[in-house]
Amino acid sequence: MLAAARNRRPFAVTALAVHGVMTGVLDREHGARLNSFDLVTPDGQPVRWALNVLHGAGLTDRVCGPTLTLHVLRAAADEGLPVYLYGSTEQTLDRLMLNLQNTLGCPRQETFVHAMRPLLPMPLLAVGAAFDYHAGILRRPPLWMQKHGWEWLWRLGLEPARLWRRYLILNPHYLLILMAQWARLRPATPPPPATDRPAEFPV
Repeated sequence: MLAAARNRRPFAVTALAVHGVMTGVLDREHGARLNSFDLVTPDGQPVRWALNVLHGAGLTDRVCGPTLTLHVLRAAADEGLPVYLYGSTEQTLDRLMLNLQNTLGCPRQETFVHAMRPLLPMPLLAVGAAFDYHAGILRRPPLWMQKHGWEWLWRLGLEPARLWRRYLILNPHYLLILMAQWARLRPATPPPPATDRPAEFPV
């Protein structure tokens, strides 16, 4: 991402948990969009586990969107690279800017990044709730919950009305698809690519 920012070239990144993966599975157009990204990281332990079991990825930890955001922002601040924050609400962005200045010195997000990548000579990072976490709107779960794949339960407890369908319907569906792939009953075939760039780990 930093190399793309230095060279002013497009580079699309997203961090996907189960909900993001399942959005691509259930919507073929969005699946093609996701498979055209330059980098997709496993933002949930279940996604990391699946990549290790089905593809032998050997990943020792997930790449959490909020954590990735902080790493990128710190590195950008160290190099004096400009950052543009887009999304959420004005209130969240105001609090986020204040928090970032104090600490760093300096399925809509993927649709936006996919649409804007050809138009903007810079890396674009879609990170979901990272703004709300770093603005102090949402509290992070305890580390043991993050390590053992229980962050979804924490999020469900914080926002049950908004997230119940995501976790109580999509998570079991995700597990069924994984079991079918593991048993070779369902091939891991991606939707038609949106670009000619192959995806190493298709959705």
